[in-house]
Amino acid sequence: MQNVKTIVTGLVFLLFFTQCTYDHCDTIPQANYPNYGCGYGFIYDQLSTDTSSYITIDIDHENLLMDDIERTYDIVGNSNIIVKIEKLNMATSYPNYCTDVLNPNLQIIDTWNATAGQIKLKVMFQNACPTREEYVLTIDLINASFTDSASNVINIPSLKIDSVYVM
Repeated sequence: MQNVKTIVTGLVFLLFFTQCTYDHCDTIPQANYPNYGCGYGFIYDQLSTDTSSYITIDIDHENLLMDDIERTYDIVGNSNIIVKIEKLNMATSYPNYCTDVLNPNLQIIDTWNATAGQIKLKVMFQNACPTREEYVLTIDLINASFTDSASNVINIPSLKIDSVYVM
């Protein structure tokens, strides 16, 4: 009987502290990172040449290796990484990405799809907490071209989005 009591006490102790570890996982201080994303891999950045256009990068983190090794991927024909430019109907520094508060007057009026280029991804930090996945990514877009429905082209030879926080 004493052995059963010892085993039960040990299991309760183990379960309690295992759960405690999960509840107190280190989280990434968001304020340390200038760029934001959401949804485990949705990143956006305003184009400096047009304050009503945003480049969006949607990364399927479950199907890509997300580790600290820099990896390069083609952005055309890759269902795990979708890169495009969205033109909004007005200039804004607060687009309707990654927010629950939507501006009802803000609309996407044109989409430019990637026709060439590569993207380099590197995970700078990954929180391995089982109750909350967080990443800090560095993204380099290389020799990217985008075309709209009227066959207009935008070329972006290089774009670096550094220290993107996504969760």
